[in-house]
Order: sequence, then structure tokens, then C-alpha cells
Amino acid sequence: MLAQKLMESQTEAVVQTVIDAALTGDMQACRLIVERLLPPVKERALDADAIKLPATVDATTAAQVFSEVFRAVAGGRIVPGEGKTLVELLNLYLSAHEYQQLAERIDELEQATPRGRKW
Repeated sequence: MLAQKLMESQTEAVVQTVIDAALTGDMQACRLIVERLLPPVKERALDADAIKLPATVDATTAAQVFSEVFRAVAGGRIVPGEGKTLVELLNLYLSAHEYQQLAERIDELEQATPRGRKW
């Protein structure tokens, strides 16, 4: 906490020193300023034209979606990490969709089965 308080009391002076150094051509100071103002982009929104998805994404179109993601990665429209993330999202979506369908089917079976019936 003491170090934090010391730094806070000198923040303006330190920042001004770095700016002055950058203005006189100190490239490390320039890099420090640019890295703080423009941190590296780790994620980005995909261009709408990068991937063509079917209108409905479900178990019947999953292979088509996987294929499109693969073609987008292979064609350089998206990077491999983006493709991997899309496939993971698709798997999560399909799992949730499958869970919903199973829950609906169980509910239908329970509705059709008389209460108290023993198998």
C-alpha cells in the first residue's frame, strides 16, 4: 500500500518525464506510450463476409457449419484461433440445443405416462 501511495503521488511527474523522453526521440518511451494507449488486440469481431452460416444452426446443419469454418481458416478469411473458438461455440450451442430437446422429450413422455404406473 505504501508503494501504491508513493507511485500515486508521483504519477504526473513520471508520465510527463516519459512524454518528454518520447518527444526527444527516446524510442523506448515512445513504445511505452503507444503500448499503453493502444494495447494489442486479442480479439476482434469477425467480418460479416468472413463466414457464411446457414439460416438455422442445429444438428442437421452442424457439418455444414464445421465445413465453412474449416474453409474460412484454410482460405485465410479467419485465423485458426478464431476457427477454434467458433467450433467450440458451435459445440456448446449444439449441446444446449440437445439438452433442450431431451428435456422436451422427457416432458412429453411424462405427460403421456399415467401417474403412479410402475414398470
